[in-house]
Amino acid sequence: MVDIKDSLKGFIGKGSRSDYRAGILALGDGRLTTAVACFSRALEKDPDYVEAMSGMGRALVKEGKFEESLAWFDRGLAIKPDCVECLFNRGVALVYLGDVEEALATFNRVLEIDPRQSDAWDNKALCYKILGEQTNAEKCLEVSQKLRK
Repeated sequence: MVDIKDSLKGFIGKGSRSDYRAGILALGDGRLTTAVACFSRALEKDPDYVEAMSGMGRALVKEGKFEESLAWFDRGLAIKPDCVECLFNRGVALVYLGDVEEALATFNRVLEIDPRQSDAWDNKALCYKILGEQTNAEKCLEVSQKLRK
């Protein structure tokens, strides 16, 4: 097993991009406190770093802080309205908050920008299933499966 602290040594403290990468590594390893700290450092150095905002939002989703995560995704989208990562993860947070119709609209926006996003098709199917629209859910899953081939 790789020690995450050893993995992060080469990334931390060398600029906003390095802090962002360290945050992504920590997030992938489930070290949410470290991820939040890394994304915070990246944003201190570059307050308009949209990818770090999205990373922060993702970490907060994993912590179950859905409302707080939305603020980060929305902040990123205010700077970069077509940020697929922010939009996608905003949709995920909205599903957790139970705002399924807004989540569906968000996933539709993702797919307007990049129709090959199979995960967005999957999440769109989930939204339709929650809304009781099984036929639409099945159509979305078919598209997703074709994209994964």
